[in-house]
Amino acid sequence: MTRKYFKLAGLAYLASVTFPILLLWLARLYPANVFNGLVMILILAILTGLIFSRVDVTWLILILTTIGAGFLLLGYVVMPVKEKFLLLIAYPIEASLVTVIRQHIIRWSFFTNRNDEIRHYNSLYDRRLKLRTFDSAEKFYQNELHKIEKNPELDLWSNVQIVSWDQHKQYAEAHPNSHDRILKQITKVLKNNRLKGEFIYFMGDATFLIISPEIPNELVKKVNHIVDTKLSELELPIPVSLKHASVHINVDNSDRFPDLMAVIRFLRRELETEIVTEYIKEK
Repeated sequence: MTRKYFKLAGLAYLASVTFPILLLWLARLYPANVFNGLVMILILAILTGLIFSRVDVTWLILILTTIGAGFLLLGYVVMPVKEKFLLLIAYPIEASLVTVIRQHIIRWSFFTNRNDEIRHYNSLYDRRLKLRTFDSAEKFYQNELHKIEKNPELDLWSNVQIVSWDQHKQYAEAHPNSHDRILKQITKVLKNNRLKGEFIYFMGDATFLIISPEIPNELVKKVNHIVDTKLSELELPIPVSLKHASVHINVDNSDRFPDLMAVIRFLRRELETEIVTEYIKEK
């Protein structure tokens, strides 16, 4: 919401408070029946604005103002014109102002809740690459770890692997658009060539995480080889250096990796000793 919107909301709120105070200040100069009638009309206007929808308020203003004008102007009510004018304008103006304020509050509440939902969604999903992120990976990993530790007799396991683009930050500073395109190409290769039973996540910092539950190591190696081949066939504008590191987690070593951060820290240490694979478009 823009600064202009907040200014308009503030003005509407100020007017909705100032208007009845001004009316009551003027009404003190008139007889008690006019003052009491004005108080009742203002209360009715406030309740109308708070309870009914904008369309209903519009119809109520038209109907009640028309009826009031008929009684005060066309009937036999003996009253000065100024007093009649105050009684006539009180309801439509105050009801309209309160309705506007209520709409602003509802809209503010909607956008606040919506922003919270968006922030939560962004913490779980990378919209640029269309991949789930760390929070989602952590939940899934905790679920897999619970199954491994709860059923030791089944000898369950999970392979966790990270694929990281080495020295990507330097390239991103000079070529941000091309940097994003390369990330999307890598993502496409991973999505199209990893097994359906594997789960791919984006950890940020040009790093992908792959969790492979109960998939044999030999099969994971074959899939890795296929992925490497597909990456080497990409038409990339620069040589891209990717580092790989993986860990096999089972009941014997699960206590070393109580959460996903422990796994990632271990894998990043492994990356420091891994051989870098460069993917260069063949001439």
